[in-house]
Amino acid sequence: MTNRKKQFIAGAVCPNCSDMDSLMLYTDDQSVECVSCDYTQTSEQRDQQAKQTENQQPAKLERQPSSSSSKSKNVKYKDASLINITQLKE
Repeated sequence: MTNRKKQFIAGAVCPNCSDMDSLMLYTDDQSVECVSCDYTQTSEQRDQQAKQTENQQPAKLERQPSSSSSKSKNVKYKDASLINITQLKE
């Protein structure tokens, strides 16, 4: 039996059993294992999952340049509230 060095991942939640602070990381090969259930994940699986998530994220919107003649902006938030922001000149 080999003695592998392991570290618990603070605050991590197991995706299988939803138990918090039960995931441990093997430092030699960066694989993850849950001590509460039979969940395991290799570093290759984790990298592949990260690439898939990266490809699914929408492209970032580019910021429009603001006009210097405007003294206030109306900004619309997700909850549909409208806030008036005043630009202060120094």
